[in-house]
Amino acid sequence: MAITKGCTALLLDECRRSQFHGSVMQLGRHTIYLTMGAFQEQASLHGVTLKAVSPTLSTVAPVANIGGISDVTYFSSLGLETIESCDISDIDGATYVLDLNRPVPEVLYNRYDLIIDSGTSEHIFDLPQVLRNLHSMLKVGGRIIFMFTPATNFVDHGYYMFSPILFYDYFTINNYLIHSAFLIRHTVHFADDPYEIIYYEPGVLDPFSYGGCCNGNMLSTWFCVEKTVSSTCDVIPQQGCSYGSDTTRAKPELRLYSAPTYR
Repeated sequence: MAITKGCTALLLDECRRSQFHGSVMQLGRHTIYLTMGAFQEQASLHGVTLKAVSPTLSTVAPVANIGGISDVTYFSSLGLETIESCDISDIDGATYVLDLNRPVPEVLYNRYDLIIDSGTSEHIFDLPQVLRNLHSMLKVGGRIIFMFTPATNFVDHGYYMFSPILFYDYFTINNYLIHSAFLIRHTVHFADDPYEIIYYEPGVLDPFSYGGCCNGNMLSTWFCVEKTVSSTCDVIPQQGCSYGSDTTRAKPELRLYSAPTYR
């Protein structure tokens, strides 16, 4: 769950459009790849005056070692007063330990002015329940921002890669106001390299929707499975559960199937 300079540019533009205030829920505690000086400089370029705060360093040691600020400093500077987070475990110090495959507690209903997902929902099996949870936790007038959400070329990073039409259709039919929608092109060096940001609306990607990117190469999936007497259909997985409990085993090598390919 990362917030980079490229994502910050879009977040600052949204802050300029409508000032952030109140409470924020992060889906997973975010790592901020910015120093305070770089954040202030970027805010100035985007016409945003940051709130004066006493900055603290990231809780992620490698990021703190290069001066990266904490999530609390980042969101407080943007005008948020209550900064909270949820995660499947407490390893990163999340405010709440929640499994978003399940309904969130009612105490969190209508609580947040801003919900940020920068790389969490693709790891959660029950995406419809995730979306219901976000709706439940958000105040009327509050905003949900999906940033850095995988769209393509993230194979096996999470359970899902999202076409932007999913969010556009879902939030349109459910009577949300869509303030901005972009497709972001970036390299694997996402924290440092510049982004190409493309305005998105339904239909704009039609020329690319079938083999129109990644040099025309496409990836599809084949699975053949067999039902047994003990097979079930309603156990919700957590990502990586099929690896088993041996965390020391070597990673498998990529191998090509020896049979010929057919056209």
